[in-house]
Amino acid sequence: MKEIMLKEWREQMKVALLGLAILIFLLTLDYRAYTRQLENMNAPGTPLMDGELFGQAAFFCAIFGMALGWLQIRAEKHRDLWAFLVHHPITRTAILLGKIGAGLSLYALGAGLPLLGFIALVRTPGHVAAPFEWAMTLPLAGLFLLGIVYYFAGMLTGVRQARWYGSRGFGLGLAFFASIGVAQSHEFWQVLLILAMTGAVLALAVWGSFQSGGYYRSQSMPCKLALTAACVAAAVIVVQVAIDLFAVLAPESRSFSYGEYLFTKNGAVYKVTHHESEEPEIVDLDGKPPLDDKTGRPMKLEDLQQHLAPAWGTSVCFGTLGERRDARYLNSYRFFGLWLMAEKTLWYLRHDGALVSFDSVTRRQTGTLSDPAISIGASPAAAGFIPSSDAYENGVRVPEPGRILASATTVYLADLHRHALKPIWTAGNDDSIGGYGSYTTTSAEQRVLVVTRRSVQLLDTNGQAEWSVPYQPSYPAYSRISVLFLEPANRFAIGFYPDSKADKKSGGKLLTRMEWLTAGEGISKSVDLPRLPRSGGDDFVIKSVSLLMPPSLMAAAAFGEVFGEVFWPWNPWCLIPAGLCAMVGWWLGRRYSFPAKAQVGWLAFHFLFGLPGLLAFLSVQEWPARETCPRCQKLRVVDREQCPHCGADFAPPEKNGTEIFESLRAN
Repeated sequence: MKEIMLKEWREQMKVALLGLAILIFLLTLDYRAYTRQLENMNAPGTPLMDGELFGQAAFFCAIFGMALGWLQIRAEKHRDLWAFLVHHPITRTAILLGKIGAGLSLYALGAGLPLLGFIALVRTPGHVAAPFEWAMTLPLAGLFLLGIVYYFAGMLTGVRQARWYGSRGFGLGLAFFASIGVAQSHEFWQVLLILAMTGAVLALAVWGSFQSGGYYRSQSMPCKLALTAACVAAAVIVVQVAIDLFAVLAPESRSFSYGEYLFTKNGAVYKVTHHESEEPEIVDLDGKPPLDDKTGRPMKLEDLQQHLAPAWGTSVCFGTLGERRDARYLNSYRFFGLWLMAEKTLWYLRHDGALVSFDSVTRRQTGTLSDPAISIGASPAAAGFIPSSDAYENGVRVPEPGRILASATTVYLADLHRHALKPIWTAGNDDSIGGYGSYTTTSAEQRVLVVTRRSVQLLDTNGQAEWSVPYQPSYPAYSRISVLFLEPANRFAIGFYPDSKADKKSGGKLLTRMEWLTAGEGISKSVDLPRLPRSGGDDFVIKSVSLLMPPSLMAAAAFGEVFGEVFWPWNPWCLIPAGLCAMVGWWLGRRYSFPAKAQVGWLAFHFLFGLPGLLAFLSVQEWPARETCPRCQKLRVVDREQCPHCGADFAPPEKNGTEIFESLRAN
């Protein structure tokens, strides 16, 4: 095995060095881009959690791992070289392990070493003006491990005996699904589980194919199942791409319509329905179009937008920073959020609720500001400051005349120069703050919207309530609050918007609640807005996917969101294509004389996996030639010693005078 590894290192070292140089170049560009953003005070955050870095690292690790695995196998696919390789005085398993050991070490050199250097650079104080935690390195670790999955996919692509224009690249399908899992997972353990499962399946498929020289029939049952699973994953992608292409080409599939509610300064509500290439339809809640005061004609959308009321809002969550924001392991909001940029100082709100400041010139931490009302040992949900609705507006906190901060119980006016906090409002007993936001009106007055478990209220910077209304309908079913400032002054409208997950669980029964009020007088009117119409080109895709996708996956999707945020409803009509595929598979099995056990197994497989299963079946099976049996005159496959129809042997070959041992067999 040592000699095999030395051979692989000698042959593929140039590939690893090329990958090393490319990745160092890409990481250097990322760090220089971060430096330019920092100099321009353009919300740099940390380069370790940058989305562009993730994209480049994922693409590089996938391509580099796949190319390295493919080149290791493809270099010896010539029949003479392959025969020389496998006839070494060691087992094929030892040969494969030697190749994998050398390949993974070269992959670690080309991809792992630059990533480790980049992490060390970010970790060293004075290089990055942002907080650092070791957990921030997990996304890059996941992308590095993803490249190993692509490495096995590349090896499988190289070792399989299949056509380039056919199914040779089907081994990459499972690696592609692993990429989706890495991007959509919320916890790193989920990433490890996905990569371990897909990597194990691909490694088993590689081992089985290497043992059989790339053929399917002579493999063991576990290896056959692994290869079939990899091909099914690729076939699912092929079917999905075909549906998407057809949806793009079909004119009717590109049509769409959607609705929205617009609110004018006088408190009127209008429903706007947008249609493709058509003027939007605008009507009020009674179905009447708005009329222009000057012309008396129905208003167009651009005219109506000039009369819209300014609206501010906040998202409500009574939890930690990670629960309030996208908590996926590859999102920087899991650790901190950029709260304010002012005078070359960056203020970050950490997940523990503390504000920390960094100097953008020295790139070192300069201070910390925490909630003085929080005692040691407080629950994580109550510890420290909570993010406001405007804290992460495109990653940038817009400076306000007064800096408003809030914990779970108190609203503060912050003096960041002195690191001092002035409490201006405190929630009552058994009450807590779930959302807030500070806003500046056209009259340069600053107001604070505060949402607690019991109430929604508008405060000034002295903590005086301009108005307060009950939080009904309440959290968690309704997690978004908006306030519209109407005319004349002191008139408002409040919108209670349903949480998307809660609305989905209810079957779309949660309606938006609007309330109109006047300061000092209370609520004057409330309305539940009807649901807005929505249809689009994706309707065709959803129906096609629910029809052509495997019944097994459709059944799994009916019990959970197995496709990320997309929910494919169960469609019993998917059993019809699956049944047709089962019939085709059964006919092919009879045609090529499959054993009864294999026939039954493939029949069940086609019922479970439908069209992708049939494509995988066609991809993994070898289809030998057929010739006419001299006895029964029926077609028989040439790789069987006896005719499956009549049991006759093959006819002996015609004599050509070279049968030198014929007399010996006669005696």
